[in-house]
Amino acid sequence: MGRKSLPSLPNSLLDKTGSNDSVVPLLLNAEQYYKEYIATSNPVGIKHNVRFLINLDALEHGEDLLSDDLGSWVQTKTKKKWYDTRCDKTGKVEKVVKVGDNSDALLVCRRPFVNASDRSLHKTIVDVTHPDGKHHNIVFVKYEFVGAPEHEVKVKQHSNEKSCSIPYLRTYKSTRNRLEKSAKEKGKGLKRAVHEVESEVGDLENCNSIGALPRNERQAKYLKSKDARGRIADPILAITEKMKTEEKNLLGVTALTMNRPKLFCLAMNRLKTL
Repeated sequence: MGRKSLPSLPNSLLDKTGSNDSVVPLLLNAEQYYKEYIATSNPVGIKHNVRFLINLDALEHGEDLLSDDLGSWVQTKTKKKWYDTRCDKTGKVEKVVKVGDNSDALLVCRRPFVNASDRSLHKTIVDVTHPDGKHHNIVFVKYEFVGAPEHEVKVKQHSNEKSCSIPYLRTYKSTRNRLEKSAKEKGKGLKRAVHEVESEVGDLENCNSIGALPRNERQAKYLKSKDARGRIADPILAITEKMKTEEKNLLGVTALTMNRPKLFCLAMNRLKTL
């Protein structure tokens, strides 16, 4: 498969735990001082403990970050903290200092996840919002096996598909957008729409990952009629689309399963990447 640049971060650039104290200066300094470590593609099929700096602007859609060919994830919490920066004479951020809830400070959101197929695999996404409300385009993503050695994850079927053994792979948001647009073109059949999108993303041999491919005609049919049923609310759209940070106590989610859309009410501290 064709893969864009996905360099991993050397351990020397961060402390052992990847704390905000080391991550935030790295995010703020990355484009000027650490360009060689900025990834322009989303991670997929992770088998090792690894850390990345991801440029959301380089992805076709920010939500593609969530499609890592590792199935569903459970978000365990959201941690928000505010920081002031301390810079040297050149403007390089040397360190950050934690402050109280302050609209004039940097807002740092840390979102930890546990993989639904293999609970030893944890993922953390850290993003920064500037005092003017602008979201920093570089985000930090960490994959780590906890309590187990590094290994390949056997992705399970979606939890709502008890009768299906096919591993659940989240389709890229950019692919879903392409497929929806193609399927809604007048006079175009669903089979043709799927084939055209497959070709656009590179087919099986040249696509970025399996998640970049449209699933089937059933998915095309669902997306074609989606507007008639209302827009799909993604429970972790906040992590992407420039990392919106408002939280809700309860969220209604329409999720696409292998056979049909379903509606769920989910508590924000137990969200799945549906």
